[in-house]
Amino acid sequence: MGKPMSCFKKRLLESDFVKPDAEETTRHLVLFTTFCAVTMLVLYLIVPKARAPSCHWQRADLIFNSLFLALLSYLAFDATLVLNNGTVEQRWTTVTESSYWFEVMYIGMNLSHVPVTLLKKQSLTYKLQMMAHHALSIGCYVRTLFTGVGHFYVTLDGCCELSTFFLNLLFVLKELNLPMSHPAYVVAGGLLWLSYLVLRIVLFPTWLMMWTEDVTIHPDKTLALLTPLEKVVFPFTNVVLFALSCVWFAAISRGFVKALTGKSAEALKEGPMDADREAETSKQKPN
Repeated sequence: MGKPMSCFKKRLLESDFVKPDAEETTRHLVLFTTFCAVTMLVLYLIVPKARAPSCHWQRADLIFNSLFLALLSYLAFDATLVLNNGTVEQRWTTVTESSYWFEVMYIGMNLSHVPVTLLKKQSLTYKLQMMAHHALSIGCYVRTLFTGVGHFYVTLDGCCELSTFFLNLLFVLKELNLPMSHPAYVVAGGLLWLSYLVLRIVLFPTWLMMWTEDVTIHPDKTLALLTPLEKVVFPFTNVVLFALSCVWFAAISRGFVKALTGKSAEALKEGPMDADREAETSKQKPN
C-alpha cells in the first residue's frame, strides 16, 4: 500500500478554484479596501472615547486588528500548508482560494491603513517607518495578486502575522486597564515570544533557504516568472525582515524575562511598535 495522502495534498489536487481575472480582482481589491476604511471609521465613531493610554484612532485600530489579524493568519497558514504539498510548479503558479483572499485582504488593509497611520498620535519617525512598511508590502504583493505567481512564498511570509496578533493582544490588555500584575500579561507575552521565535526568527531564514533551492535547481520554472526587480526585492525584503525581527526579538525576550522574574510587568510591552513610547510625546494632548 502507498503512503496515505494528507488532507492538504488532497485539497490541492481536488481544488477547482480559478483565479479571478484582472477586472474582478481589481473590483475585489477596491471593495475590500473600502470595507476596511469604513469599518475603521465606524469603530472610531462607536468606541467610547474614555480616558485611555492611547489616542482614539489607536483604540479603533486595536479592535479592528484583533479580528483582522486572526483571519489573515488563518488564510496564510491554510494556503501555505496546502501549497507546500505541491510540486515546484504548483508552489510557484497555483492560486488557492485562501492565498487569493489573503493577498486581497493584506493589500486592502495596508491601503486603508495609510490615513489611519497619519491620524494616530505618534512620532513622525514612526509614521515614516509605517508608511515605508505599507509601500513595501503593497509593492511586493500587488503584482503576485494579479499574476498568480509565487503565492506559496507570499503566504509563507504572511504566517508571521500571527505574532503581530499577539503583539496587538498586549496592547488591548493595556487598553482594558487590567492591573499590571494580571497573569494575562504573562500569557500574552509568552505567546508573543514563542510566535516571534517560530514565525520570524525561524521562518524568514527557512523562506530564504526554500527560495534559494527552488531558484537554483529550477530557474526555468521560477526565476523565469519574475521581473528583474522581483528577483532582488523578494529575497532582500526577507533579509531586512529577519534583521529587524532579531532586534525586536531581543527586546521582547528581555521584557519577557523581566516579567517572569517579577521585576517589571511593564516590561512585557517592550518590543516593536510600542505605542506607549510614541504616545509619551503627546500624552498631555486631548484625544
